[in-house]
Amino acid sequence: MIQKRNILLVCVLVPILAWLGVQAFFQVFRETYHRLETIFLDRLFINRYEPAKTSSAGDYILSKEIGSHGFEPVIVVSIDKYTLENLKHKPWLANKDWNADAWPFDRRITAEAVRRLKTLGASVIGLDLLFIHERNPIEDQDLAQAVSEANNVILASLFEVNADGKSIYKKPYPALSESALGLGFVNVPVDTDGILRKILIQSFVNPEETAYPFALSLLMSHPLYKSQGPYTLEIQNAEARLMRPDQSIAKTIHLFEDNTSHHQMLINYRGPDGTFPIISFADLFEPEKQEALQKMIRGKIVVVGLNHPGLQDMYPTPFFSWNRKQTSGVEIHANALYTILTDSQPSIRSISGLPHFLIYFILALIVTTCTSFFSIAVSISVLFLQFAAYWILVTLLFQNHLLLPVPVFFLALAISYILIITARMVTREKEKSMIRRVFNQYVSNQVVDELLHHPDSLSLGGKALEITTLFSDIRSFTTLSENKSPEQVVHLLNTYFELMVSVITKYNGTINKFIGDAVMVLYGAPVLPDNSPKVMAVNALKTAIEMQETLKASSNPELKQLEMGIGISTGVSVVGNIGAQKHKDYTAIGDKINLASRLQGKSQAFEIIVDSGTYEYCKDQFEFEKLEPFTVKGKSEIIQAYRVIY
Repeated sequence: MIQKRNILLVCVLVPILAWLGVQAFFQVFRETYHRLETIFLDRLFINRYEPAKTSSAGDYILSKEIGSHGFEPVIVVSIDKYTLENLKHKPWLANKDWNADAWPFDRRITAEAVRRLKTLGASVIGLDLLFIHERNPIEDQDLAQAVSEANNVILASLFEVNADGKSIYKKPYPALSESALGLGFVNVPVDTDGILRKILIQSFVNPEETAYPFALSLLMSHPLYKSQGPYTLEIQNAEARLMRPDQSIAKTIHLFEDNTSHHQMLINYRGPDGTFPIISFADLFEPEKQEALQKMIRGKIVVVGLNHPGLQDMYPTPFFSWNRKQTSGVEIHANALYTILTDSQPSIRSISGLPHFLIYFILALIVTTCTSFFSIAVSISVLFLQFAAYWILVTLLFQNHLLLPVPVFFLALAISYILIITARMVTREKEKSMIRRVFNQYVSNQVVDELLHHPDSLSLGGKALEITTLFSDIRSFTTLSENKSPEQVVHLLNTYFELMVSVITKYNGTINKFIGDAVMVLYGAPVLPDNSPKVMAVNALKTAIEMQETLKASSNPELKQLEMGIGISTGVSVVGNIGAQKHKDYTAIGDKINLASRLQGKSQAFEIIVDSGTYEYCKDQFEFEKLEPFTVKGKSEIIQAYRVIY
């Protein structure tokens, strides 16, 4: 069996190798890793989400008389179904022949919305609406003038790829762009599974011009930040740092992706569609709602955008697998802004490298150790407990905006368990092979099978057992072999032993060793489930009688010349692997072993002599003749022996 030190070494090495193997695998199959990681990530968002007590997701403020959200730093103004159906009926549009029936509206309506939001006290207005091309001078000039007068409007820009595969940065028409406080691109990368989870933190228009995402532009335009600008963005060590002119850090944004081609921030979603307070665009034109709107909007960042499936600005987010609802683009930008703006739900920082490995290694070491030393039922229970413990840890950390990678841990831990189980099975098979190799030539197949089913019954360190020992010896064999060649002697012994071994194994005896022409047989070692000392003593006596009768009845002329004496003793002896470090034998030692040898020496041809221990177990099944007591050299104890009558 493998020593404990070697087992512990394997328990340490296997998790390390499994970790390195999984890391190498995911380096090759990066897409597979991202798919697995995003599955767990979505579940973390869903588990964390708790619907607000004051309103349910999807409810609209004012239009459905939902309570105030004055504590919210970001307000969404939505061009929604209610707007498309009711805007044209508002009093302000009563005498105006402007398009208010379908999007895109007359741009003078948007201009008026900007003026009203400014009047209501919006600190920053973000228009998540594209005005790339000029429409007509009247509309275009009015919108540009309103944006210029407000002096707090961020407009949406866009990166597009042309037919040549070249990226083109598209801004609003010139008059409008020049009137705005700033621009922010609204492109958002979509993962390969179609889910929108991240935003680009910056993109380069050309070597001299950098474009920022819509959410970051809104942040930098907030009065608290604008007064300390202009800002620069430095990216290093998976962090984007918004730097003031004096090179102090205004904001640190943790990045989810960080490589030479792009830098992405994971949006720390508050919830599904409708989580943010949403005001219908049409409510801006209701005179009786202006006072309530002012209470909600004053000092807030207001983001205006589309929120209707027919307007093609809806996207699946991590909550899509939960409620099968898409989220409007404007609310996605609101989530991104909230992630950058607030400390209550900041950007998510990924825990990787050494801390991640140490957490894995500690838990994996527990699994591999339990798997090596305990039953499979216990080890597999520990494995699933570790999976559960890690997932609980991941969930708790995510509540604090920290992300522990899941796929590497789960896969590496499972591989560690499989490797240890496989090693354990291989080791067990080697042990069984060793047991069969060592004992198959000395005991019956039944005994070998029992040992294979109960390998722990084989004491390899030495154990005190009550056993019966049988010694047999051919009388005057030395004289008999003097007239024979060595080959003839070996042939004679092989023929003799073949007969004797068949009898010994018949009664489940363990042939311990051949000593010249003598045989040493153990009964009761190794321990089997049903071998009591009495049964083993009776089996030893049955063996001795049948050995004598077999030898007498042999028709082989050479065997007829042989005469055998047998001695048997029963008592406690030390049984186990005995010998030097590099060479050990499974054997037994003790006074009772020596006594069996002495009894064999006292026996005459075809006699069987047993000690008192064997006699007590067998006296009700066999006949005995009591012999004169004697002493053994070096011992003061008087030995009582019996001759078996058969």
